[in-house]
Amino acid sequence: MNKIKKPIILIFFVIMLYTLVFFIINLNNKKNHDIQFKRTCIASMKTIKEAAKLYQDENGDITSLTVNNLVTKGYLKNEFKCYNQLNNFMGMPTPSEPLPFKIIINSDQKFGKFSIDIECQRHGKLSSAKNIYKSLE
Repeated sequence: MNKIKKPIILIFFVIMLYTLVFFIINLNNKKNHDIQFKRTCIASMKTIKEAAKLYQDENGDITSLTVNNLVTKGYLKNEFKCYNQLNNFMGMPTPSEPLPFKIIINSDQKFGKFSIDIECQRHGKLSSAKNIYKSLE
């Protein structure tokens, strides 16, 4: 009877070890996916900001500028959105709802200048992107 229990316990231990390794690998993959999506989001925000600056240089008035305006006037090819994948409990990627970017115009009353910032509802403002990169490490 004792000879039968030892192989069963050993098989059970090996199965538990493989399960633990599987979950550890999936957690690491999820972190890498999150980092890649944040970097892609920041790159999209930079592209929108440059298009908004070009629009400002050519047209002057940017007080009511939106990403959709940049697309319709030809400054962007398509409307950028922040896509993010969430992982369910088994580590399988499931797409989340894409979120639009928002253009924030800050005006300096003294000098009559405007500064442009882009905001993602999921990852924050482009002006604080350095903080986002620090949080990726």
